Amino acid sequence: MPPIIDLANFQISRLVWVAQALRSKGFSGGTAVLVMRRKLLLVGLTILILGASVTGFGLVRVEGSSTRSTRVTAYSQGEYITSVINLSVPSVLTVESSSKNSGLIPVYALSLVNESNIYLYAVRPTASSGGIYSYTNISGDYYYVVFSNVTPTVSYLITPLNAAVYATLIFTGIVFSIVGVVAVTLGVVLRTPPKPVT
Repeated sequence: MPPIIDLANFQISRLVWVAQALRSKGFSGGTAVLVMRRKLLLVGLTILILGASVTGFGLVRVEGSSTRSTRVTAYSQGEYITSVINLSVPSVLTVESSSKNSGLIPVYALSLVNESNIYLYAVRPTASSGGIYSYTNISGDYYYVVFSNVTPTVSYLITPLNAAVYATLIFTGIVFSIVGVVAVTLGVVLRTPPKPVT
């Protein structure tokens, strides 16, 4: 069980224990419920704020660590290239190209590539589907080269592998937020038991 869920279970169990302890010390059921409502609201709001903060931080870091580009320039007649794709750390590179006659070429091989031999120098993608190519755990300097009679449409996204850490933060923050909402809801809807009729 993930630690955050353990923490949530601990907090809820603790609140139940508080209610039982209050009753054992002579507090009425209504007083015990009132105290538990306040604690549920406090704990719920705290967890909710923490969850929203963690989620926001993760989203900002993932977005800030990613690089997007759609720019291509003519390198020679019928040959187009992106700017240098610098992968200084192991990353996931996702490329979308309007032309199938294209590939990810190491910088040193740019002058050697032509339309008929591009397959010899192109880095094999980890996965491809419908003009979208994914390269996983890749580093180094590359161009994405496209051979086309018209200016092609190319876009790529670089996501460093360490961004996975921030993705985990996002998930953790969402779980915190859900737990917080549940706790706040319980604190709002929990009713004081009716007084016994004497």
